[in-house]
Amino acid sequence: MRLRGDCMVNSLRGKHLLTLGDGRSFEVNESFAFLWKVAAEAGEFTSETLAEALVSNYEISPEEASSEAAGTIKLWQENSLTEQ
Repeated sequence: MRLRGDCMVNSLRGKHLLTLGDGRSFEVNESFAFLWKVAAEAGEFTSETLAEALVSNYEISPEEASSEAAGTIKLWQENSLTEQ
């Protein structure tokens, strides 16, 4: 899957903003911004791609990383932030 091309996450002064194609913006947390960056740089990504990045960047178990990655992807899909 891929992220929608008209959405982006920008970081400024420790804040992370998700900006949608229609101009609306939402503050997101650090892990959301991190996973967004990983997914955007990968182009095509899977839950495993995101989980591996979480394990590498944060001191969490593979199980916790898998759960976090799956939950984030579900959130993105529910809010139409991904494309197949």
